[in-house]
Amino acid sequence: MKKLLFLMGTVAVLFSSCSKEKQLANRLDGEWNITQLDYSGKISTPIGLLNVANTAYNSGFLKFDNGSKKSSYQLVFDAEVLVFSDTLRVPVNLVGSGTFRNTKDKVIITDDSTAEVREFEVITNDKTRQVWTTIFPVVLRDTVLNLNQTVNTNLKLYLNKK
Repeated sequence: MKKLLFLMGTVAVLFSSCSKEKQLANRLDGEWNITQLDYSGKISTPIGLLNVANTAYNSGFLKFDNGSKKSSYQLVFDAEVLVFSDTLRVPVNLVGSGTFRNTKDKVIITDDSTAEVREFEVITNDKTRQVWTTIFPVVLRDTVLNLNQTVNTNLKLYLNKK
């Protein structure tokens, strides 16, 4: 009897996990606007470690075609770097396309041109609203600070279905 209950419980967990994975895949299909983007990181400069952190709004999009498993994205924002008492704005434009797959709580995008894998943790999975987190390498270039560095940046994306 205990073995039967264990087997039934295991099967129920597997079906639940598969259905959540399929639910996320179905919800992804279409275009999502990045309505809010929280970002934070640190950059090493000749004058020391500088914080790169703030919130950007209306910062791009993500598109998913569930049939072909193709995706594309664009994140556009001005990264704010605090330099003493001044804020330096460094434009960031991340563009890419590739294939995607998902688990019940992750979306994994493999970029076509670089073969880099981007993994997003899904915090909220609603039909018209998603919240994801990731660590994304962002290249910051600026002539004032003589910057040309890649910063591993913590991102929290708030997505609304278009």
